[in-house]
Amino acid sequence: MKSRKAPGSDEMTVDILKAGGVPVLRWLVKHFADVWINEQMVKEWSVTTLIRLYKNKGDKKIRDNYRGIALLNITSKIFSRIIHNRIQDLINGQLLEIQSGFRPNRSTMDQIFT
Repeated sequence: MKSRKAPGSDEMTVDILKAGGVPVLRWLVKHFADVWINEQMVKEWSVTTLIRLYKNKGDKKIRDNYRGIALLNITSKIFSRIIHNRIQDLINGQLLEIQSGFRPNRSTMDQIFT
């Protein structure tokens, strides 16, 4: 994951996790395994902080001149990425070569010419 991103409700950043080294990595693996085995998500992972940022254009009193940002818990982002990658690998292994829809490194042009 990229560094220098805003933290979620837990105030944890990617930089803090990276600085923790192997002990933090072991803790994350154990934590993720517990979630996977118990099939129970951690409640704090579902807490999202919504903030609005001014787009630097137009009247500040008009809400359309703002964009929303959702600050998510970093451990939930990591866990979600792991699950996403596992599902993606499973799907890519089952799709035929000629099926390109929304797959990495594939384009519409690839589909047209196969």
